Amino acid sequence: MSRRLLPLVLVLSVIAPLRALASDQVVSEERPVEHIHLFFPQDPELTWFIDSWGASRSGGRSHIGVDLMAPKASPVYSIAEGIVTRIGRGTSAGAFIIVNHGSGWESRYMHPDIDEPGSSNGRGGFDTAIAPGLEVGSFVDAGTLIGFVGVSGNARGSDPHTHFELHRDGRAIDPYSILVEAHERALMLVQWTRLAAIVD
Repeated sequence: MSRRLLPLVLVLSVIAPLRALASDQVVSEERPVEHIHLFFPQDPELTWFIDSWGASRSGGRSHIGVDLMAPKASPVYSIAEGIVTRIGRGTSAGAFIIVNHGSGWESRYMHPDIDEPGSSNGRGGFDTAIAPGLEVGSFVDAGTLIGFVGVSGNARGSDPHTHFELHRDGRAIDPYSILVEAHERALMLVQWTRLAAIVD
């Protein structure tokens, strides 16, 4: 094998398993929470987050998700394949999307952008919050575009973010460690893909 081809072979040998991990689905009833492999739900290079699970919120509430901070109108993706079961709008959540992944798993994405482009007027409706063509009953793959980062609901006045929740059998679970792993895999895939393009 030539020296020119060797780096490319090495890169591709890493990219293939990373792609498999990034698209792994949440479908196994036996798979423990700590071994779930999710597609990271936003651009990994534009998103930052901290472990805010359980943090105090107004009205004596506790935070039952993780806020994924990113520029307004950045894309939001489904973490795994599933069926969209709800698209709606509430006082606290603002616009929201819920995807059922089977075997008791469900992901929720809150505060999508409802502003008209270039404004903060709240008059964009679902056209600016939800991906075109997405509706209740839509099938989505891991990585399917479902919405756009915003500040709807009680996020108004804060930095743009997606409040992300992961539920199992109707109960919210702490997704932080799972998101950290997914974020690291997504960043690595971006880096290796760039390297492959340079070597090619």
